[in-house]
Parts: sequence; structure tokens; C-alpha cells
Amino acid sequence: MALIATSTKEALTLRNVVCLSARLKNFFRRRSISACAEQGTEIVEFSLVLIPMLGLTFLIMNIGWVLFAKASLQEAVREGVRYGVTGAPLNGQPGLTSSIRQVVLQYSAGFIPAGRAQTEISIQYLSPSTLQPVTGAGSCAGGNILQVSISGTAVSPLSALLISPSALNLGAISSDVMESSPNGIVPSCQ
Repeated sequence: MALIATSTKEALTLRNVVCLSARLKNFFRRRSISACAEQGTEIVEFSLVLIPMLGLTFLIMNIGWVLFAKASLQEAVREGVRYGVTGAPLNGQPGLTSSIRQVVLQYSAGFIPAGRAQTEISIQYLSPSTLQPVTGAGSCAGGNILQVSISGTAVSPLSALLISPSALNLGAISSDVMESSPNGIVPSCQ
């Protein structure tokens, strides 16, 4: 009984087809066994690549977090100086220094707790000729230099996978010349 003719003009019999089918089954069976063995090595290779990749990802996230914190603190002191050079105290604040401190606290993106604002935010008025601190009633007068700084702000890493879990102490500083007060009236410098 001839089913298919081959190149040698021999017909494949039903028996030849059955044998060919069995050989193909054995071939694919061996192939699937080796595929299962390769799947185990793929899992091992994936885990060997995944661990360093996660470490690198967390390291990049931590660096980004610290850079964001530094930029936020720098923006806060810049805004504090920008507000302070105008010489206008905020409503509800006793004087210009406390108003500047409030503005810096508002712009610090939560990195400075309100309870530590007095210790971490430093506001100084400097003489333009000697750059020495000026104190007293006229210290926030026009022409003096206003210097706002943040120091000792602790920023903890997001995850301490490849780096130390201890907090980094960040700081920022900004200064500018005070504008003359409107109508020549110097605001309270408290």
C-alpha cells in the first residue's frame, strides 16, 4: 500500500509512517527534556542578573533622592532670601527674621521639621563693607546683606541596599543685598 513516493521511488508503507512517527516523538521528547533543563539554568541566570540590577536601581533612586533634597533646601534658602530682601514681614509674624524662617520652612519640601526650624535655619544680617554680622534694631535695614543658611538637615536614604543606612547631613546657603525699606521705615528684625 503506497502512500507517498520518495526520491528513490519507494513508497512509504503504513509501517514506515508509524516508525517515522515514533522517531519524531522520541526526537521531540528528548528535545523537551533538554528544554526543561535549560529552563532551570535560565532561572539561575535571571537571579544572578536581577540582584545587581535591583541594587543599581536602588542606588540610582537614592542618589536622585539626595539630589532632590539638596535642590529643595537650596530652593528654600533662595526663596527665603528673595522674600527677606523686600523687608516686608508676614502677617502674624513678629518680625522679618521669623517671616524669613517661615518662608524657608514652607519651601523646604518637608525636609526641615517645624520643631527644628530654630536650630537648622540661620538668618544673619551682614555689614556690606566688613561682612561682619550686624545686630540690633537697624540690622535688617536696606543696604545690609541678608544671609540665610540651613545646616545639619538629616536626609535618610530610601533603601540601604548597597549604601550605609545612616542619614546624610545636608546644608545650603544664600545671600543678597537688602532693598531699602518703603518710606524709610525699617521693619522689626525679630
